Amino acid sequence: MPQRISTHLGLGLGALAIGDVVLARLALKRTLMINPKNAVALVATAQTQQLYQNEEKVSDQNTTQMIKRATELKPSYSSALSLLAHRHFWQWHQAPFTVQGKENFLKCMDDPWICLNIGFDVRLAHDGEDAFQARIIGIYKIKNFWMIKISMALSEHLLNDAELHLYWRNTMLIEEIASKAYYCTNIPACQAEAYFILGRNRHAYGDMTGALPYYAHACLLRPEFSVAQFRLAQVHAALGNTNAAIEAARTANKLAPDALEITLLLGVLYLTINNIQESSKNISSTLNALKLNGKMECFQRYQYFAHLTLAKLSEISARKSGKRSILIDTISKYESTSQLLENNSIHVPIELW
Repeated sequence: MPQRISTHLGLGLGALAIGDVVLARLALKRTLMINPKNAVALVATAQTQQLYQNEEKVSDQNTTQMIKRATELKPSYSSALSLLAHRHFWQWHQAPFTVQGKENFLKCMDDPWICLNIGFDVRLAHDGEDAFQARIIGIYKIKNFWMIKISMALSEHLLNDAELHLYWRNTMLIEEIASKAYYCTNIPACQAEAYFILGRNRHAYGDMTGALPYYAHACLLRPEFSVAQFRLAQVHAALGNTNAAIEAARTANKLAPDALEITLLLGVLYLTINNIQESSKNISSTLNALKLNGKMECFQRYQYFAHLTLAKLSEISARKSGKRSILIDTISKYESTSQLLENNSIHVPIELW
């Protein structure tokens, strides 16, 4: 029996490693039929389900429960812990009440303690689209209503009487699980994954100073970790460390040359140091790729930043040449960028995508 389990499990893990998800699912399913408590098979199966979720509508909750079960069976399984922390980071839960925006407060009539706590992340949705994200720093009762104090002031378009849907995630739980994942392994790649999640947990609500050492350490442990290099570049950019940001972004670009968000960030960063040639090259590359993928929601945000940078480059050219035709073209580019902003309600700064 153990030999059969090892055979099926080895085949499943090997197939998953080379991207043969169909074979991996089949082999892992047979492994779990023989031993439903095999933690490694549970995590690997959850990973295959993640790849199929969009196509087959596999239950998101089912995948999370499978990973959680693996951590219960094997509490020190670092890969499972990191994956669970990652799942919790991306899973938002809708509050059973709506709120109204008041500066850096959210007003609600229901008791928010039923699902919220100080330190949780909250995300607001207005007219069916994401609009804002911040962290809870206080909850107070005032007469017959409640006020939730958040870490950042609300955008102007949210400061009205509109009812906003609120979603939350437990950042303290993410911190706890990711920290445990780090200390439960000596494998650098696994430690890097845990540190990356810890950095992302801070980065998401704007704590750039807190995120920096985690991203930097993740990149040190695993230099080929392209996403960590990209996030490190974002944080350096937000803190004004432009040269360090460019270095990290260039590293990320070498590791993932087709990632639009990286070429776009490079285009923006090169513009800040007046390297017009490199900025233009990266922005042009981004816009060409966006023509093929522009309908995707995240790419619509990239469209805005790419066109804004293009307009700024055109403005610099107009100032240098003094040509009226270039000036008119620049005005046209800014108008197009403004229209993109109006149509897509983009309120996320480039350092936080």
